[in-house]
Amino acid sequence: MGVSLHNRSLILADIFGKSESASIKILGLVDSLTHAEFDIKVNSLKDKWENMSPGFLKWFKTYQEETFKQTMIQTIRSEADLSSLEWYTTNDNESINNAMQKVCGKNLTLPKFITEAKDYVESQENQLKMAIVQEGNYRFKGEYQHLEVPMQTWATWTSEQRKRHIAKVNRCKVQQKEIVNVVAEKNQNICISQPAESCTFSDVPASVLTDMWSKAGDILLIEHAVCKVPGQQDSRRVTSMSNSKTSHYVEYTRKSGRVSCDCYMYKLYKICQHAVAGAEDIGVLNLFITWRNRNKNNFTLTAAVNSTLPSTAGKKPTDKSTWKRHKTSNATATVTTVDGIVLDQSAESNYIFRFLRNTRIMVCYGCGKKFRQNIMEVPEEPQDIVIARKEFRQYVNEAGLFKNVIQERICSLPY
Repeated sequence: MGVSLHNRSLILADIFGKSESASIKILGLVDSLTHAEFDIKVNSLKDKWENMSPGFLKWFKTYQEETFKQTMIQTIRSEADLSSLEWYTTNDNESINNAMQKVCGKNLTLPKFITEAKDYVESQENQLKMAIVQEGNYRFKGEYQHLEVPMQTWATWTSEQRKRHIAKVNRCKVQQKEIVNVVAEKNQNICISQPAESCTFSDVPASVLTDMWSKAGDILLIEHAVCKVPGQQDSRRVTSMSNSKTSHYVEYTRKSGRVSCDCYMYKLYKICQHAVAGAEDIGVLNLFITWRNRNKNNFTLTAAVNSTLPSTAGKKPTDKSTWKRHKTSNATATVTTVDGIVLDQSAESNYIFRFLRNTRIMVCYGCGKKFRQNIMEVPEEPQDIVIARKEFRQYVNEAGLFKNVIQERICSLPY
């Protein structure tokens, strides 16, 4: 009909109404309570519509008027429990339906559809987990990067800790980062004498440091969350924020300025929220930060794994602590060259984390222990992550030629 965009929006507002503000809504044709009221409103719009789009009123009365009267006026919507002035549309439903059809296809039986839908939902959840640890194809935008967790930290978290963080991500709303920063700044101003920005070392992500300072502020605001240890002037017991029934031992060393903690986070980074809170309570936070700035943390995957690894891990049932191995004179080479590629067998860079989901990983190469019975089975968190290592292997192919390859071997579970 050649209606301009401006006139089109005006006609749509006459039909469906429009919101002038959060509390003011101009009613449209669809807000009529009776058919008679609908007819009166249509007749009142005759001249306006004819000026904006000649012929539109005739088309509307011929093809659309009865549909609106029978299915869309206020009375009909009330009977369908859609009486709110906020409009209900099928846009969300159609969006989900379109996505499901692309993934699952059409004309599926109900059992097949349920299976495909379940796999689709799980794949979405897995993509979110991968984004949290900066893996996979997706990344958080800048304003949401405070929700990211380093892979080495994620590997040491329990299933409950992971679920709580995923729930936090799912609850995140627009401007959430600004709210968190305001809370963190408030806690720092009230409780913490040194800001997180005073830490000049680069081996801890800025988002992790900000989170530590925020949690330390929360700890200091709780009464009796930081307690003195009887007879030990430079020690504190700091309540765990993840489990209120436990606490961590924090100790200050006067000679060096070091503040230590027995939690896994400190083992990874040489700093944690408990150490910050304890140092602030003792009054040596500035000395602790000075010490930490001088002592760069050389993080390794071994430290991440050993932070929660049982003391008996890696030992076979037949191993005896009294057994002794005889030293050999043959030194093991730590650097291997394979077809021009240099592989440092002792380097931490050769170790990588692997999720068991959507892989064919079944057995530990070292001890032969099975991680699962079949590839469809995925162990509960945190047993769903393994460590792989790049190793040098030699073999003879079908042609009888000697070949050298670098192959990935699954070493062990991190727990």
